[in-house]
Amino acid sequence: MSTAGMPRVKVPGGPALLLRPWAYEDVDALVRHHRDPLMRRWLATRLADAEEARAWVAEQHRGRRAGSRVAFAVVQEDASGAGEPLGHVAFTAAADAVRVGYWTAPAARGRGIASRALAPATAWAAGAPDSPFAGRRFELVHALGNEASCRTALVGGFPAGGTLAADSPGRPRSMHLHLWAGEAAGSGAVREAG
Repeated sequence: MSTAGMPRVKVPGGPALLLRPWAYEDVDALVRHHRDPLMRRWLATRLADAEEARAWVAEQHRGRRAGSRVAFAVVQEDASGAGEPLGHVAFTAAADAVRVGYWTAPAARGRGIASRALAPATAWAAGAPDSPFAGRRFELVHALGNEASCRTALVGGFPAGGTLAADSPGRPRSMHLHLWAGEAAGSGAVREAG
């Protein structure tokens, strides 16, 4: 499946990061990352094998074409300009807002990957002419107790906005709510043609 016309965003500062569309070449990394117990604790998505990971990648492409979802693989570029995904940032249309989610691969935790990727990805989603979400309200929720996710949200320009009580089946546990307050200082994204 072609990813032509999909956004690619360079992230300044620190080691070079690129936000790019998920690809079928990422299936093995997705399965490996989703085996991590910490990811399984916090994420609703479970990718147990290559078939599930391929279906997940296909769903990301369908969402982009429909204008209902944009998902980025966060990649630390190597000398060839490519690299294995170290994380994920996604934007999903909801009735009253755009929901923001992210995760970091086990080997990349503690390096600021998600924090560095979140603000420029959101700045793109909120203001790029080719974003289906320009001008909308952005919400980020994470489970109570996920302190790393809370720190990432705060650094990424999402101040705390309150707590949402559990409301099954859509929200089986209480969540922290963060609302985007605009681009975080020093997080400017550089758009790359592609």
